[in-house]
Amino acid sequence: MLNILQGLLPLATAWVTKLLFDLLAQQLTGEASFVWRSLLWLVAAQAILLLAGQLVTPLASYFKAELNRQLGLAIQTHIYQKIDGFTGLAPFEDPRLHDTVRLANQGARRGSEQTLWLLTSLIQSSVTLVSFVVVLLAFSPLLAGLVILAALPQLAVQVKLGRQRVKLMFDLTPHERRKFYYDFLLSHEKAAKEMRLLDIGGYFMGKVGQLYEHSHRAERQQQQRELRWEASLGTLSSLVASGAFLAVVAAAFNGTLSLGDVTLYISAVRAVQRRDERSTLCRLWPAREQPVLHLLPEFVADAGPAAVGGTATTCAHPATRP
Repeated sequence: MLNILQGLLPLATAWVTKLLFDLLAQQLTGEASFVWRSLLWLVAAQAILLLAGQLVTPLASYFKAELNRQLGLAIQTHIYQKIDGFTGLAPFEDPRLHDTVRLANQGARRGSEQTLWLLTSLIQSSVTLVSFVVVLLAFSPLLAGLVILAALPQLAVQVKLGRQRVKLMFDLTPHERRKFYYDFLLSHEKAAKEMRLLDIGGYFMGKVGQLYEHSHRAERQQQQRELRWEASLGTLSSLVASGAFLAVVAAAFNGTLSLGDVTLYISAVRAVQRRDERSTLCRLWPAREQPVLHLLPEFVADAGPAAVGGTATTCAHPATRP
């Protein structure tokens, strides 16, 4: 309910602003006598909306944090129960299983928070998006269709980029594990003694540098692809919104729309563009957080005891399985 209320607040605020501008325009043009009662009601409504926005946000954050604590504990407990159910030591000798366990633990710590953020953001954004789309349809179905069509390609592109981020995460996981191992060798007390005794610190520092260079190069290439797509889609969306805005302004000068209608349209277009991008699943998470929900069910389903004959059952990424 709190997320639905948060989703409706932007539309309510935009509508009150529209009524205020309409009242101001009528007063300036002399079309109607000034009524203090109407102004006071609108100002009071705006104040109530601002107060509701200030109160709902911390309440939603509190309940979300409580759910996050409970969900995180349940996920972490389930992971360790699964690991404790392994038969023998064979599963622990598979490096791919170590990659999976590492990501699963990471998901247990941060995935629950990301999951709740995803769900609450989708609910809030969907409510806001639908409400403002209705406003655009009331203005002009044609303009609404153009704005929505310009925003839809972002969904397909962000899903594609999200899959690339997931693949990149799995590709870099072995390198991250090696970096952790080299960091242990270079900083742990016992290992540091042997490193200095054998004078091989420079060799391992070079290895760490190569791993960082490889990871940074892969991440840089991914971000460059995202930058090109986002720049192209942003240009398309801006051109469509500008054309639609020109049509609305022309209608306002012709007397078809009021000044308040123009402000409401601007708020609606801005909300549709922002909420459509925010509602995109893969866009919500940073590149290193995205595989969490994808990974945890796979780990629970597949990371079982060693198979007969000593072969470990692993949870490799689907793309790497035979």
